[in-house]
Amino acid sequence: MKNSVLVTITGLTHYYGTKPFKVGAVIKLKKEYDNKYDDEAIRAQLPYIGTVGYVAKIGRASCRERV
Repeated sequence: MKNSVLVTITGLTHYYGTKPFKVGAVIKLKKEYDNKYDDEAIRAQLPYIGTVGYVAKIGRASCRERV
């Protein structure tokens, strides 16, 4: 993909684990402006499933301007 960004997704155990993920899967990233625990939180979503985790803090710089 032209606009691909590689990020680490955390919090998988709070959702569906690694089951829904496949190599090359497209994950929608959405900034959570109202997250009371982390004002820089970026949610990771898969179609038809919803939230599957969050972008790790270490990976935010690479995708911040694209979200």
